[in-house]
Amino acid sequence: MEIFKYAGTHGIKILESCQLKVCDPRSFNDPFEFCPQAARAITAADVEAKFGDVGFLTNVYEKNREIRDKCPSVAEFLNSIEKDKTRWVEFFLKKFSDADKFPPDKFAEIAARYVGVICFSQTCDDILMWSHYANYHCGMVIEFDANYFGIENLDPVEYGTERPIYNPVFDIHGFEHLVRVTRRKSDHWAYEKEVRLLVDWDTTKEITVKGDEKMRTLPFSPTAIRRVVLGCMTQEPLVHETKNVLGVKNFNHVRLQRMLRDLRSYKLHPVDL
Repeated sequence: MEIFKYAGTHGIKILESCQLKVCDPRSFNDPFEFCPQAARAITAADVEAKFGDVGFLTNVYEKNREIRDKCPSVAEFLNSIEKDKTRWVEFFLKKFSDADKFPPDKFAEIAARYVGVICFSQTCDDILMWSHYANYHCGMVIEFDANYFGIENLDPVEYGTERPIYNPVFDIHGFEHLVRVTRRKSDHWAYEKEVRLLVDWDTTKEITVKGDEKMRTLPFSPTAIRRVVLGCMTQEPLVHETKNVLGVKNFNHVRLQRMLRDLRSYKLHPVDL
């Protein structure tokens, strides 16, 4: 997998500091981000189907004080369900059928307690991406080694017309299932070919920018960078500055290119500098 980070002229700061901004789930410009549709039509059959999932029931027990007050141990909880399924079905239906209990617009707030997001793209030559996220082709695109972050941690975004479904029966806590639905976006954004990295806040670093404004970043090794591509409209001062930064020992493996406009079609072509 190839992953690219579009950046404006501030991309030079990414190279100098070896830090990537980690975004708060509540800060995206898409109002549907981290906002799935909630499935509230929970039936007794839905609940009974989950009674065969010991892992799910253990998760329920560990995260629900009301259940722990009724049953001193997981074993007793499982035994109680086996002996009196009807009572526990009624308990689950009452607890998870409240339409006001799982408001979709609160999911970003819930997610923000646990993780931040770093967004990459699988393409480096999209004209709209350069316009929207790289300062009108005056900035740069940084290619990262996907293996550095772990391929298994990178989630390609799925695009469609329906918002992802959150079903509280299948996630007692609210966060685990939320992670699974963060990869879905409207097909209006399909041109971005986005890849997401969810970052635990504990692994981030807080820095101060623009006076007293705080920002969280994820430090990375210079070895994580494979290539830097400057825009077709990048000014010479930034070209010179980028060459200077990449000229240091830690970046001698990084390939430097610049986008050129195709002479006939609406395409961009990277060429070595």
